[in-house]
Amino acid sequence: MGGGGSKRSKAHLPSSRVSNSLQDEELICAVCKGILWQPVRCGNCKRSFCDQCLQTRISQKDPCGNTSLPCVAQNCPETITEKLSQLRIPCRYKQYGCRSCARYIQYDQLLKHEENCAYELITCSVCMAKVLKLNSDKHNQKCPLMIITCDECCACYTRQDASLHTSAVCCQTLATNKIVVKYINVCVGSLITQKTDVIVVNALSCGMLESVLAAGGNSVRDSYTTESESSSAESVLSVAADGQLASKKIYFVEWRPGSNSTVLRRSIRKLFSETIAEAVNEGYQSISFPAIGCGGFGCSPALMAEIFVTEVCHQLATHPIAIFFVIESTEENIYEELQKQIGVIKNARIKIVSTKVGSGTIEVENGEIAQQKMDVIAVSASSSILTKAVIQAAGDEVKTDYLMQSKNQVKSLIISTPSGRLPYIISNVVKYVAQYHFTSIAFSAIGCDVYSSSTKIIIRTMIKFVISPEQIETYGAFCREVLTPYEESSIALNRLLPVTWEPSQGGTKRCQICSTTDEYKSVAVPFDQGMEGHYNKIIKIERIQNEHWFQQYIIHREEFRKRLKADTEQRLYHGCPESAADSIINKCFNRSYGGVNGLVYGKGVYFSSKASYSNGFAVPNENGEKCMFIARVLVGLSIVGDSSMITAPPGYDTTTDGSHIFVTYHDAQAFAEYLITYK
Repeated sequence: MGGGGSKRSKAHLPSSRVSNSLQDEELICAVCKGILWQPVRCGNCKRSFCDQCLQTRISQKDPCGNTSLPCVAQNCPETITEKLSQLRIPCRYKQYGCRSCARYIQYDQLLKHEENCAYELITCSVCMAKVLKLNSDKHNQKCPLMIITCDECCACYTRQDASLHTSAVCCQTLATNKIVVKYINVCVGSLITQKTDVIVVNALSCGMLESVLAAGGNSVRDSYTTESESSSAESVLSVAADGQLASKKIYFVEWRPGSNSTVLRRSIRKLFSETIAEAVNEGYQSISFPAIGCGGFGCSPALMAEIFVTEVCHQLATHPIAIFFVIESTEENIYEELQKQIGVIKNARIKIVSTKVGSGTIEVENGEIAQQKMDVIAVSASSSILTKAVIQAAGDEVKTDYLMQSKNQVKSLIISTPSGRLPYIISNVVKYVAQYHFTSIAFSAIGCDVYSSSTKIIIRTMIKFVISPEQIETYGAFCREVLTPYEESSIALNRLLPVTWEPSQGGTKRCQICSTTDEYKSVAVPFDQGMEGHYNKIIKIERIQNEHWFQQYIIHREEFRKRLKADTEQRLYHGCPESAADSIINKCFNRSYGGVNGLVYGKGVYFSSKASYSNGFAVPNENGEKCMFIARVLVGLSIVGDSSMITAPPGYDTTTDGSHIFVTYHDAQAFAEYLITYK
C-alpha cells in the first residue's frame, strides 16, 4: 500500500482550521497569507514567513519587501512561537472519522499527530483506491490488482484474475518452467569479464555504471553519453562493448525498486521483458544480469530471487535465450537464494490433475506407465522402448504371454488395429475393459513419442493418461486440452464478482452503501472534489449488482487486455435523468443511449473523468435530486471524434475530445458500478 502523497499538501495552515479566534496579523505569512507553518523571519524586512515560503523566495532570488536586498532567514521571536502554541486545531482527517477533533490538537503536536493519524486517506499504489490508513492491511488482503504467486507453479497473477489460473493452466505453467529453467545459470564474478553476448547495467547504480564505463574505455563512455542525450524516450540504451569488456553489447537501463512487492515485481517484469526481447530481436544467444536491487537498494534477497526466477521463466517461454545471473563475491546470500529458487522448480513434482466426466474420472499424470496400480494398462506395441519397459516390469509370465499373444491375460491387452486408427484403438480398449469388468485403465501418451502424431488429435480422442517424465511438454498439452474445457465451464460466477458484492440470487440488485465504510468514502471523496461548488450534499450511494452485465463486461475486458497488452479500464462519470438511471441499471449502457448526452464527438454513450461536466446532464427530479453513475469503462485505443461518427474508426475502440470525454459504441464496453444520488 502506497501513501497518498506528502503529509502536508501546503506550506501553511488555512485560518479556517483554527478553532479559537485569530486576530493577530503577526501569525499570518507575508507570502501565502495562511497561518505560519514552521515560522521564520527575514533578517532584512523583519516580516514573518512559513519556512517553505521564504525558502522559495530565496531560491528564486526575489528581493526582500520593497528593497533590493536579498531575503535572509532567521528564527522568529519567541513571542510568535508562544502565540502559535496557543492555537487549537482539529485534525485535517476529521471528516474521515478522526476522534481527536473532539479535543483539538495543539499547534506544536499537529505535525506529529497527522503523520501518524490512522484516519489519513491514502492511495493504494497498486489499484489506486482511496483507503483509510487503519484499513490498509485489510485492503491489501483484498486488493484486486495485487499480484499473488501460485504455490504449485510459481506463476504470478493479479488477485482478480485468480479464477483464470485453473489446474490446467497451473500444470502447463509448471511443465513449461521445468523446461526453460535449464536456460538459467547463476555464477559468481563480474559483469566486466562475463563472456555473454549482452550484459545489462543499471544506470542508477552509480558504482556499477562507473566500473563498466571505466572498463569499456572512452568509446563506451562517449557512446553512452551520446545515446543518453539523444534517446531520452528509450527504456533500453544499447551500446557496443569495447576495451576490457568481454561481452558484445551493453544494455543500459534505469531501474529503481517499487513501493511494495507488487510494484517491484512489475518493474522487474518490465526490465526482463524489454532487455530479453531486445537481445532476441538482435539475434543474441546469451544475456547477463546483475543481482539488481540487492546492493544499495536493499531489497530482500529471498524476494528478489523468487521474482528473478519466476519472471525469467515467464520470458523464456516465448524467448529462448541463455540467462546468466552474475553475483558479486560479496553477495553470497542472493547466490544461495537463486540456487534455492531454481531448485524448487527443478525438483517440483508435477501433480496428478483430474476432472469428472459423467460418472467417470479422467486423470493426467507425469510418471512411469509400468508403475501404475490400475486394472489395465494400455501401451502401443509400436513403441519398442515402452513395450520393453512394461513387459520387464510385469515379469516373466506376462513376457511369455505377450509373446504368445494371449487373449485372456489380466494385466495386458493386445489389440490389433490398423495404423492411423487411434479412435478405434481407444474404443476397442474400452470395450475389452468393460467385457472383463475392469474399472480402471491407464494409457500411455500413444503417438506422442518419436512417432510424432498430432498431440491434439490424440488428447481429444483419448481414463488415465500417464506421460513419461521426459515428456514435460506433452504433459502440459494434455492438461490444457483435456481439463481446461471442463474447468472453465465449472468456474463459479461468484469467483469473478467484486469482493464487496453482497450475496444474491442472481439478477440485479441495488445495495445502498453505509456512509462510514471505506467503499463509500472511495466514491464520495473524489466526487466531492470534482463537484466542489456544484452540489450541496450526497443523499445516497448505491452499488449496482447486475451479474449478467458484469459477466459480459469482464469477458470484454479480458479481450481488451489480450489484444492491447495493457489495462485501459477507467472509472468515469455519466450523468442522466432518474428515469434513464433505472433502465441503465437493468440494461446497462446499451446502444439506445447513443447520442443522448451529445453528438459532438460521435453518436455513442458519453462518459467523462470530470464529475462537474457529467453534472450538466443529470436532470433533477421533482425533489431536486440528481443521479450520476460511476462506471467502469474500457477506453482502449481512442481517437478524437466528430459528429459524423456512428462507431469508432477501424483500429480504435472509443472516440474522445482529447481531454476528459470518452464515447463508447459497444454494449459491454462499460459497466454501471455505482449510482450517486445528490442535490
